[in-house]
Amino acid sequence: TLIGVAVALPMVAIYTISAAMAGSAGALQAHATRFVGLSVLSLLTSGIVAVMLVLGGTKRIYGAFVGAAFYYVVQDAAAKVSPFFWEMVIGIILICVVLFLEGGLMSLFDLAKSLYARLRGGSRTP
Repeated sequence: TLIGVAVALPMVAIYTISAAMAGSAGALQAHATRFVGLSVLSLLTSGIVAVMLVLGGTKRIYGAFVGAAFYYVVQDAAAKVSPFFWEMVIGIILICVVLFLEGGLMSLFDLAKSLYARLRGGSRTP
């Protein structure tokens, strides 16, 4: 227990559900491509997923989805401009997000919400 709350059972349930989702995704990919290779276990793939999570925000449920969408949109746009330097663009954006947005891109929603409340004259949200 942690401060009087039993966390063992919910944590087991969460890990079980996430393992089932990961296994289902792997099975669907293997079925769709009809090939399973070691390339899906590369360090590059793990690094891209980590960059997506940091971009979106690690403290939010939807941060991973926002980070993944943002990563692929920026990758596509930057690769159209310069196919050789799109990774540098992603790196610069990642550095800016880490330095200036503590909660990732999801913190921009909080900022917009507080600005909207301030413009409406409502109470300030911390």
